[in-house]
Amino acid sequence: MTSAQIRQSFLDFFAKQKHTVVPSSSLMPDSPGLLFTNAGMNQFVPIFLNERKPDVSRWPGVVPASDTRATDTQKCIRAGGKHNDLDDVGWDTYHHTMFEMLGNWSFGDYFKRESLTWGWELLTKVWGIPAKRLFATVYSPDKSKNDPADFDQEAYDIWAGLFRAADLDPSVHIVNGNKKDNFWMMGETGPCGPCSEIHFNLLPSDDETAGRALVNAGSPRCIEIWNHVFIQFAAQADGTFSPLPARHVDTGMGFERVAGIYATTKGFKDFSAEPSNYNADVFTSLFTAIEALSGKKYGRTVPASREKVTEQERIDIAFRVLADHARAVSCAIADGILPSNDGRNYVIRRILRRGILYGRKDLGLETGFFAKLVPAVVGSLGDVFPELKQQQQLIERVIRTEEESFGKTLDRGIALITEQMNAQLTAAQLLRAASGMNGENIPRDLKDPVKTLIDVLETDAFLRQVFTQALLPLVNLPEGARVTREAIAHPGAAVAELLIPILSGTTSETAGLRRRLLDAVNIIPGRVAFTLYDTFGFPLDMTQLLAAERGLGVDIDGFNVEMEKQKAQARAAQKKEIITVSGDDAGAANAKPTLFTGFDYTHTQNGRTPATQHATLIDVVESAGLTYLVFDRTPFYAEMGGQVGDIGTVTIGDATFAITDTIKDKAGRHLHLLTDASARALPAGNCNAAATLAVDLERRRQIQRHHTATHLLHWALREVLGTHVRQAGSSVHPDYLRFDFAHFEQVKPDQLQKIEHLVNARILENALVSTTEVAHADIAARKDINQFFGDKYGDRVRVVQIGGAPGALDGYSMELCGGTHTAATGELGLVKITLESAIAAGTRRIEAVAGAPAHALVAAHETLLKEFGGRIQAGPQDLLKKLDAVLAAKADIEKRIKTYEQRAAASLADELAAKAVAAPDGLKQVTAVVSVETPDALRALGSQIITKLGEGIVRLGAAFGEKATVVAFCSPAAIKAGHQAGKIVAELCAKLDGKGGGKPDFAMGGGKSPDKLAGVLKN
Repeated sequence: MTSAQIRQSFLDFFAKQKHTVVPSSSLMPDSPGLLFTNAGMNQFVPIFLNERKPDVSRWPGVVPASDTRATDTQKCIRAGGKHNDLDDVGWDTYHHTMFEMLGNWSFGDYFKRESLTWGWELLTKVWGIPAKRLFATVYSPDKSKNDPADFDQEAYDIWAGLFRAADLDPSVHIVNGNKKDNFWMMGETGPCGPCSEIHFNLLPSDDETAGRALVNAGSPRCIEIWNHVFIQFAAQADGTFSPLPARHVDTGMGFERVAGIYATTKGFKDFSAEPSNYNADVFTSLFTAIEALSGKKYGRTVPASREKVTEQERIDIAFRVLADHARAVSCAIADGILPSNDGRNYVIRRILRRGILYGRKDLGLETGFFAKLVPAVVGSLGDVFPELKQQQQLIERVIRTEEESFGKTLDRGIALITEQMNAQLTAAQLLRAASGMNGENIPRDLKDPVKTLIDVLETDAFLRQVFTQALLPLVNLPEGARVTREAIAHPGAAVAELLIPILSGTTSETAGLRRRLLDAVNIIPGRVAFTLYDTFGFPLDMTQLLAAERGLGVDIDGFNVEMEKQKAQARAAQKKEIITVSGDDAGAANAKPTLFTGFDYTHTQNGRTPATQHATLIDVVESAGLTYLVFDRTPFYAEMGGQVGDIGTVTIGDATFAITDTIKDKAGRHLHLLTDASARALPAGNCNAAATLAVDLERRRQIQRHHTATHLLHWALREVLGTHVRQAGSSVHPDYLRFDFAHFEQVKPDQLQKIEHLVNARILENALVSTTEVAHADIAARKDINQFFGDKYGDRVRVVQIGGAPGALDGYSMELCGGTHTAATGELGLVKITLESAIAAGTRRIEAVAGAPAHALVAAHETLLKEFGGRIQAGPQDLLKKLDAVLAAKADIEKRIKTYEQRAAASLADELAAKAVAAPDGLKQVTAVVSVETPDALRALGSQIITKLGEGIVRLGAAFGEKATVVAFCSPAAIKAGHQAGKIVAELCAKLDGKGGGKPDFAMGGGKSPDKLAGVLKN
């Protein structure tokens, strides 16, 4: 059988048992507690929790049969969060980030006997697995550890009968397991029950005793292939377990695992070879593609450890990483999970970048290779997961964009960490030699090793930085060590000299310090790991991977400190006003939500002033010096879901008070904020008073226009860019709207034009905008209704629909939304997009205006266009032609100026070179303060002078505003004579209150005291 035939035979087997064949759900989970769909049972959780009645035969895309029986193959990702196999992928033959879970389910229908008997039949009769090689585990609680429930006698008896019928001894083939291995719980409370696993002996011999010994022993030669979970209890908060009214079955079988075993054992017949999931033909097309791209062959080798990995093992690890990661990334993008910097999207970016790193590092592949693996993924999985075929172009474009973006920084990042690791390994080597710790019989004569260490540290700034970083944790040491934070931090400190007391000490204390110092130089500093993450886009685990290959560790705590610093800066930059009200009112937690009467407040009056809104004042809340009024009902919308709160007035008795904002507390009460003047004028004892509320209608109507425009924009974006577009946030104001969405690249101008055209075309149609309240369970699986995956919705939800018939849920735009909207699209008048930008990797932002602000914008543009035309003396039809002529003239002038500057610089170089003076060692030297436009021009001038000198030294300085810049050049003869540009610049910069350095032949730096420049260079 092929892998596809194995998958199909599983589904066909249970279809014959009247199971509805259900399509895989999206990798985007419905549960807010999950990063990804990570098990076959995820989409059935509402049924297990009794939140939804079994109705699977009516689900979209099914092959219908019974409502209470289901079977499927579910794509899953386990990377990040609690279930994380990412770091192991590639290093063995059985871990994956993305895999398929074959399963069958019973919702209050059949139970243990049918489940286990059918499982036995499929494995031994249909697939032909030798029964002698199978072992079953049953739940046996360890009461000394307070394991729940009792021994699963029912499962034991069923298995005993099956094994005896196959002439096998149940006492050998049934293995007891405790709560850890054989009791499943959805959470601390809720549905749970015992489980029974089927384990497969893959040893060359089918010896039953040897096979039994490896059950649950962590050996790849005896592995679990199918788990049957029997959900029969409800775990209570007090630790007790009560029987469920309806018992369920939930089973899961790793598809790649069983397909790999089938391929490795040549149809479950030859068990001599080492098992590997990657032997399954579902990976063949990917390996073929990787071989074609790299020119290398997959050898099926597996390293014994992560040290001393052979060249072929490294190649094979990379093959497995690319094959797995290409599947995971492709399937995720097809389900709308695009790489970016947050949550599940960042996990996908990590997986993609890990794959790119392995491909570049171990297979020598060039940027762009990963996208070329997508056709192989689609060819392998597209028939069973059709969204891969539908979204293939999008998948390739997203990956290509990510590759190009990461490729720009990957080489520089690798160069940085390579330089860092080389410096640290050199530091460790010198440290061992200088302190006699290198394992050889070196006499305790420190003179030469220490001299070598001092020489290297004086000339190598990068290595000096490594030792400085390592010494910092050793401050405040015993008096003999003479290491202080001030000495280390001082710019002129000779770090090597600080080491001498530690290296030369003979006490156990100094020996311990030497070991600590050696440990420190073997750890990549957290700030370096964070720079790689923040500047070069290296996930932390990628830095750990590269470091581990060189025998180094990474300072995770230091990385986290740097990360928290950045987060703190970001929080400080966000000027948010956080209002906490309910916490100030002891009764708020038990208060009833305010009845909102304002959904149709502005558009049910046929143009007339809305009917008076009467309410009763039930509370006055004081918080942080602010005063809020609470009514039993209100037409004022409270800020929520991106829509700002209403303003207006409230009349109580003969007095009218201004409302400047409306928010909602945790109890659902609408809190109406009074102005300071209104709060002072509010008489005491007004609770239960009658009130008349009036919303600022023109402002509300303009907010509604922008909110409906937001929905139209979302629809148009998905029409033009693709269905991967998902809302990532919005802000709806009376003057503008802001809409954030997931997308992998800049929206092109022609696409923006098309989006705007689609929106305004719908406005001209004047389509009806309607709302419908429905049970969330009834529409949760509908892909045509936009909803935020991961959000926790109540039992009832509100669908805002544009187009179609009210209540029919057949509009072209449908979203779950609690905001207020226009009655029809024509009320928007006009929508104009004002800005498209990136706010984060993988997230774009559009700002737009609708209604009066849109007309004002167009009018302003027309005025500007006329004024611009008047200034350059061109009519609207000639503007571009005239502008091109002006720009061409400007470019010509700039070209001429540059030519004159180059001639002037060459002349200055000749002049300064002619004034070179001879030093005592015979070398020519040029030292001067010059006037140039930029630091780059200063460097270019110095380069011309050293070229004209042939051999010698050049020192130049220039002032740029409040800063000074210096450069130094040393010819080969000058370097041989002991001069070094890096040292020259370091000394000059120190006197200019700055810093700098570089290589022996060229260096550049700066300082904060340009007034000292002439004197510093003269001396």
